[in-house]
Amino acid sequence: AVQARLERVWAMLRVPLLSRLDMVLEYTARERVLQFGEGLALWEAAAGAVTRREGMLSRLAALQKGLEDGTLQRLEVGPTMALCRELVEVTAQVRQLERDLAVRHGSRLTLGGRPYPGLHEETLDAPHLIKFMQYVAQYDGPVHIVPE
Repeated sequence: AVQARLERVWAMLRVPLLSRLDMVLEYTARERVLQFGEGLALWEAAAGAVTRREGMLSRLAALQKGLEDGTLQRLEVGPTMALCRELVEVTAQVRQLERDLAVRHGSRLTLGGRPYPGLHEETLDAPHLIKFMQYVAQYDGPVHIVPE
C-alpha cells in the first residue's frame, strides 16, 4: 500500500528515478523513519494540488490561445473568472505545501525534477492573470455570461 502511494506521488510529480531513490533513502533513514507517514501525506497533498494547478494553467492557456488565434467560438465569463479565482487559491495552497515540505522535512517540491512552482511563476497571482484578463477584455467575439 505504501509503495503504491509513493509511486502515485512520483508519477503525478514526474519524479526522476534518482530523485525517487534519494527520497526513499531520506525517509527511511533511522532518524527520520517516524516522519515517513506525515511526509508521505504531505507529498500526496502537494501532488494533488500541483496536478489541479497544472490542469487550471492548461485550461487558461487554451483559452488565451483561442483568444489570440481567433478559434474561440465564445467566451463564458462566469466560468473563466471562477477558474482564475480557483487558480489563485490553489497556487496559495501549493506554496503553503511547498513551505511545509521545506520546513518540516527539508524537501523541495518539484515537477519533472525542476523546482515547483518555478521562479518564472512567482508573480502568477497578479501580473500573469492581469495579462490574461487583458486578453479577455480585448476579445470582441461572442460572449456568453454563465452564472457561477
